Amino acid sequence: MVSVQDVVEESPVADVHNHLNPRSLSPSGFQDVLLYHYIVTELRSAGAPLGFGEVKGFDELKPIIPYFRRIRNTATHWGLMRILNDLYGLRVSGINEGNVNDVVKAIESVKGDEDRAVKVIRDSSRVRKSVLTLNPLEPLPEYDESLFTGALRLDPLLPDINPQSINKLSETYGISINNPNDIDEALSSIIS
Repeated sequence: MVSVQDVVEESPVADVHNHLNPRSLSPSGFQDVLLYHYIVTELRSAGAPLGFGEVKGFDELKPIIPYFRRIRNTATHWGLMRILNDLYGLRVSGINEGNVNDVVKAIESVKGDEDRAVKVIRDSSRVRKSVLTLNPLEPLPEYDESLFTGALRLDPLLPDINPQSINKLSETYGISINNPNDIDEALSSIIS
C-alpha cells in the first residue's frame, strides 16, 4: 500500500521562494551557510553583538559560537541542522566549540563546487525548478533555464510609479516608454 508520505517524497518540487544566486549556487565560504541572514537575525535576537554578520574568517566566528546554543529551539536552527546533516554529511545537533571546526571544514570543502550544488538541488531536494524573482528595474540575470524560471516582481516599479522609475525601466531594456502600452511592452519583453 502506498502511503501519503511515499507520494510526497517522490513528488518533484517547484521552489517558489528561494535565495539562490543563479550565477553561483555553491557556497563561497562557511559564512554563506552558518551566517545566512536568517541565522544572523536569530543570533542577534539571542544577544549576539551587532556587526558580526560580516565575519571574514574562522577567528571572527569564535565569539559568536556560544549564541548558537540560544537559538536551538527555532525553526531556523532546525533548518540549519537539516542542511548540515543532510547536505554536508555531518551528525550534529547544534554548533558548539567541539564541532565548529568540522562544520566549517565540511562547508569549505565544497566551496565553489557548482556540479555538486546542482546535484544537491536536483537529487537531494528533488527541486525541478526554482523561481527567480526578476526586478524590472535591473538587467536580467543570466541563469540556467533547466534549473530556474523567472517571475516578474512588480513591487519595485508599481507602488511608487513615477517618471524616474519609468526612465529606469526604459534605460534598462532599451525601450522608449511614452504611454501605458509601452510599459506593457517593456514588461512583456522581460518575461518572454
